[in-house]
Amino acid sequence: MILIHPYFGKEIADDDEEERKKAEEFWGFLSEEEIGNVKHCPMVDKGKGMRVEACRRAVVCVAAEDFLRERGIEYFEALKGVKERGGELEFVETEGEGHVFHLMKPGCEKGAELTAKLVAFIKKA
Repeated sequence: MILIHPYFGKEIADDDEEERKKAEEFWGFLSEEEIGNVKHCPMVDKGKGMRVEACRRAVVCVAAEDFLRERGIEYFEALKGVKERGGELEFVETEGEGHVFHLMKPGCEKGAELTAKLVAFIKKA
């Protein structure tokens, strides 16, 4: 599993009905199941219900200047069960860059470095 700048909320905290509806529609695009289903999000119940049994290898990538960096780190921590079961779990942090920099600045040097790390991860399979 490869997670690049992951973000899953712990809950929909927005009281704005329109924003709540957008979040629910987006989740519906990602999953047929309800928001907050612990099978999909390790942030709910600290990963206790997350189904990662089939996941042998995972890498979580964050950007040091990403406003969601801490959520990515929490996600990585929630996936520790992969390693505890003898699997491989890696953490990659790109210094000096923000959220989805590799998409916003195609062809940048740090984006190429991130791609190279992910290619190496895939080739180890």
